[in-house]
Amino acid sequence: LNLAIDKDPLVNPGDIESIALTFDNIGNQLPATGLMLTALLPSELEYIMGSASNGGTYDSLSRQLSWMLAELPVNGMGMVSFDAMVNAAFGQSWILSATIQGTNIPVTTTSFDQTAGIIPEPVSLTIWGLLGVVGAVGAPRRGRRRKSVR
Repeated sequence: LNLAIDKDPLVNPGDIESIALTFDNIGNQLPATGLMLTALLPSELEYIMGSASNGGTYDSLSRQLSWMLAELPVNGMGMVSFDAMVNAAFGQSWILSATIQGTNIPVTTTSFDQTAGIIPEPVSLTIWGLLGVVGAVGAPRRGRRRKSVR
């Protein structure tokens, strides 16, 4: 069974972030049954109550989201999602981890490292300068030489 966390790689303090957990049963010979998917939220992410899809439940004491999922056939795929507010200071990092387990599959865990913040100004200026070279709309234009007519 494969498990992945899909989310915006760039977030700022106070942002509401939509997080998707995708999973599949590709490559296994048997359907996966009795699936339990969990996501452990670090203190830097504050779960938005009621946002868990597909009947997900949240335990505020353990900071864990849980989903009991139906059978996942061979080559089947699925996704659950939830929203969380970034409750971290600028530059602060955290790890979001998720685990899926069930009958006929090994326990699978994945994680996503993230840091709150924005792209620093000098980097964006460099990117803008590169766009100007290739002629992006609104970018500075190179001067044209005029032939003088006498």
